[in-house]
Amino acid sequence: MHNSYRQDELKMLIEKNNKETECLLENIYTDNWWKNEPKIQTWYIDNKYKVEIRAKEFEYHPPHFHVSYKEYAAVFTLKNGELYRCGKKEWLQKDFDDIHKWYLQHKISLENAWNALHPKK
Repeated sequence: MHNSYRQDELKMLIEKNNKETECLLENIYTDNWWKNEPKIQTWYIDNKYKVEIRAKEFEYHPPHFHVSYKEYAAVFTLKNGELYRCGKKEWLQKDFDDIHKWYLQHKISLENAWNALHPKK
């Protein structure tokens, strides 16, 4: 861990209207924080697409999985494998077909990973 993270407060310089102000920001990055970093379950489809189920996601999103490939990113629902949210770059239909085919074969593993990383309160 970087030495700055061991301090109780982190120094910040804020520049506004050509004037600098020094501020101290409470350091939340304690050793305990590093032990509780978000967990991610990862798979790869044909060494091309990276599939992830991430812990500590916002609870208002439906259960879902992330897929990325180079500059492409998208989120799909666990319920039916349909596109939930797409990144800035447009995917090809063939990519969606490959991902959906993989989803159908791995749906139970994805659901198990989601449930393990998002225990019910």
